Amino acid sequence: MSDRFQIVPVIESIFKTIDARGFFSSPKDFNFLSLFDCSWNFDRLVLRAPDGSRELLEMQQSGSVNAFACVDSLKKCPIAFFTLAASGLSVPAQYRLGQTPTNWDSFPTVQIDYLFVDMDLQRCGVGSYIMNWIKEFAQERRYQFEAFRFIYLNAIKTEQALNFYKKNNFVFADSDDEMNIEQEMNDGTFCDEKDMVVPMFFDLNSLVK
Repeated sequence: MSDRFQIVPVIESIFKTIDARGFFSSPKDFNFLSLFDCSWNFDRLVLRAPDGSRELLEMQQSGSVNAFACVDSLKKCPIAFFTLAASGLSVPAQYRLGQTPTNWDSFPTVQIDYLFVDMDLQRCGVGSYIMNWIKEFAQERRYQFEAFRFIYLNAIKTEQALNFYKKNNFVFADSDDEMNIEQEMNDGTFCDEKDMVVPMFFDLNSLVK
């Protein structure tokens, strides 16, 4: 899969520095749209944030978010799209051990804001390929900047989404969420709630340097 697919920045971001709040900086314009099939309606998705509140290009230029596409190198078209940003996360006590200071209330994280995969390619390994890429991406910059330890996201509360992230070794940020959801799944009473999200995170300490 790695030979066929590649991750490219929507705006090329070279993370030379991270400011005191942990936000990525130094975005650089990168014209990548020529790589994609014009029949794919990419402009609407790329040029405006998914919630419609701000244009995505403006968000990237401000350094608050960085957007990427997963490209099928054979078809020369995007098959997935995701955004990354810097954020903070309060984690359970057992994750406060090790090199990270234990007295922090909130830990610097790389946050996955949005992840879209072509419906025709869902459950074909593309999502896991992207997750592995994000983990390597975050790990490399973690050792370079010593800025963060976790990857964070808000998973849509559906069985498919939660099982996908659990398969990729994300855990629930809230122990009550974990207990309630696991119990509902085990006794068959779990119901998808697409308008609800569940905070989950991945610990970069679980990766071997």
